[in-house]
Amino acid sequence: MNLEDLCEKFSHVDPFLIKKWYYAFDTFFDFIGNDVIEWQDFEQLINAIGTVRGMEGEEHIAARKSLTDVWHSMCDEIHKDYSDKVSFALHYTLKKSLA
Repeated sequence: MNLEDLCEKFSHVDPFLIKKWYYAFDTFFDFIGNDVIEWQDFEQLINAIGTVRGMEGEEHIAARKSLTDVWHSMCDEIHKDYSDKVSFALHYTLKKSLA
């Protein structure tokens, strides 16, 4: 789903906010860049932290634990299996339900 379609789907929301949230989704969550959030995005981020801070170092272990918890909590909240993928539209819906 492209940005224009998302603005149409969420027409009750200021398009600027949709663009802003999509940018955050794309920049901070969709690490792989395939327009969905999946466990592989989190794994790559955990591995990147390990590469920079030292594999099995304190920061790497903390990142693995906390990011695994974030992924599991998000999947549990939206009733998705841990192997599923989360689209921006679903992520936005989750974000609004938690606000």
